[in-house]
Amino acid sequence: MFSRSSAAAVWKNSRDITEIPRWRAGVVSALLTTLIYFLRHPFSPHNMSKTTFTAPMSSPFSPPVTNSTKDRVYCMVPFIWRPENMKTYHAIRDTWGKRCDIIKFFIDPIIGIGDEKNGNVSVGVVNLISNVTGPFNTTEGSGVGVVDTKKVEAVEATLPDDVVVLRDVLRPWHECGMEDCRNIWEKIWRSILWVFSHGDSQLAEWFVKVDSDSYLFPENLKHYINEKGLAPTDHHYFGHKLWHTDRPRQAPIIAGCTVVLSRLTMMSLAVTFRSFIPQPANKQIQSCNDAHLGQGEEIVFAVCLKQFNVSAEPALDSNGKELVSIFNIGEALGMTPSNVIPVQRYFWKKKPATQTCCGNLPIAFHGSKDPQFLYQIEDEIYGAVDSSYTPTIDCLKLYGNEPNRTIRYFEEVRSEMNMQRRIFPPACRKRFSFPSHDP
Repeated sequence: MFSRSSAAAVWKNSRDITEIPRWRAGVVSALLTTLIYFLRHPFSPHNMSKTTFTAPMSSPFSPPVTNSTKDRVYCMVPFIWRPENMKTYHAIRDTWGKRCDIIKFFIDPIIGIGDEKNGNVSVGVVNLISNVTGPFNTTEGSGVGVVDTKKVEAVEATLPDDVVVLRDVLRPWHECGMEDCRNIWEKIWRSILWVFSHGDSQLAEWFVKVDSDSYLFPENLKHYINEKGLAPTDHHYFGHKLWHTDRPRQAPIIAGCTVVLSRLTMMSLAVTFRSFIPQPANKQIQSCNDAHLGQGEEIVFAVCLKQFNVSAEPALDSNGKELVSIFNIGEALGMTPSNVIPVQRYFWKKKPATQTCCGNLPIAFHGSKDPQFLYQIEDEIYGAVDSSYTPTIDCLKLYGNEPNRTIRYFEEVRSEMNMQRRIFPPACRKRFSFPSHDP
């Protein structure tokens, strides 16, 4: 087992103080003691009933500004790099991604290439490892495709700096049905290992695995951490806690759409993942190993954390309301145990009756399959989006079956985050004649 003391040794990587004179050792010891105290007992300017975010007066559309610089957030987005996903990539960068202290998109070495004549959809792939390029169904050893090093290098040169190629990924996304080929578990554990092995674990205190169809509020996450007095030097694993896996051989899990880890937890996992041996045929979810999983990665994640006695923590506000919604927010606001549909029964199984949706300082919303939802949430909460954003009729789906309830909730969130009063209504509401103004 990776003990707490060994974890601290890995993190600090400090010198043996016996190698320096005794008086200096005393100074070093005092400084380290002081540093550890402040890491464990951080000063919080937000220990109030309400956040104190203040938007600059120069613009009524400025996002809130946080006062904390010690709880840096590193956003990790598992991604597939192909033409169909580029709108989502840019939407994330244009909206919540710009509020992360660091954001990285982790991709496997298979890149989809498009053709404008086919609606800019994937018509082929390039393999950054084998330098093979060919039709969409090109597979290793299939005889389809050709080695074209120059073309592959040219494609790789176009990747932005915030894109990380996980070159060791063994399960390509393009060779079979999308659900079977997502291989999200391999991408997650290799992403964490990459962060650790490339020194990025020292660039932030908190690490968030975020699905590309989620909307994250990094500043609200920082407020939550401060309000709860959480320290990155302790083990933490939190988000939307699901209780249906609470059984003898398993434990409650955090829904995969938004998973928050402290630095200690992230680094402890990375040390475990270093010992993983690739198991291409393994589909077991009850052991901490490499596995071929299109879904169920949350369970393996929780199994791996059990060895450190780390349990899933629900992200709840002081009123017991959830801060991470795993459904479209308009739908989530209306969900109750009495109106549950069959596919959502797991959501309520063993769940405490006091755990309800949704807090007014949300950490994340899930369910934004259409990238325009990311722009729309940005518009609803912050009042500023790229001028090129033009909502389509599908934007109405964000509000669910009771639009007025969702709109009231957005306005409550804006108020709690101290957003300035709007001058212009959100683009979707304006275009399709929904209620347009704050009360």
